[in-house]
Amino acid sequence: MCQIVIQMLSQLYRFLFSKSRDEIERPGADDMDNKITAMENKISQLEEQNKELQRQVDYNRNKEAALQKVLCNYDNFLKKVIMEKNVVCDHEQTIVHLANLESAFNELLQKYEKAKVVVQGFQQNETLLKKQVTDYEEILESLRVKFATYKSLSDDSLNCVNHKKGCDDCKGKRKRLLTSF
Repeated sequence: MCQIVIQMLSQLYRFLFSKSRDEIERPGADDMDNKITAMENKISQLEEQNKELQRQVDYNRNKEAALQKVLCNYDNFLKKVIMEKNVVCDHEQTIVHLANLESAFNELLQKYEKAKVVVQGFQQNETLLKKQVTDYEEILESLRVKFATYKSLSDDSLNCVNHKKGCDDCKGKRKRLLTSF
């Protein structure tokens, strides 16, 4: 844009002052020439400054982009390290939980084996006790039979004594009674 302004000023200058000094008397023309030259110099200086500032802006933008890239890489690296640390922590916790689970299962298995032995002992005791109950029932039945026999004998002997009957019958029964005891 500055170039366009310079070209326009140059064309204006040539058009206005293209005629020689002798042909047209221009009051303050030198003064005008000096101002135009000064303005052209100032414009060229400003263009140089603008170019320099543009280079600095480009350099700073490139530098900022490089720093952003480095920060992004650093951020990704930190995320990766944190994620790996979390994975390691999770792995360690899983190992601890697995060890605890293994220990609990082992204890449960031991308790199951003990309970199994106890149940087998109860089953053996049950069969033994059932056998003893049947034996005692047989003994009890035989004792009931004996009791009934002794009762009938004693009733008979009492009847014998009470009736004062012939002692021959009673004596035989008494002998049997005494021999069975």
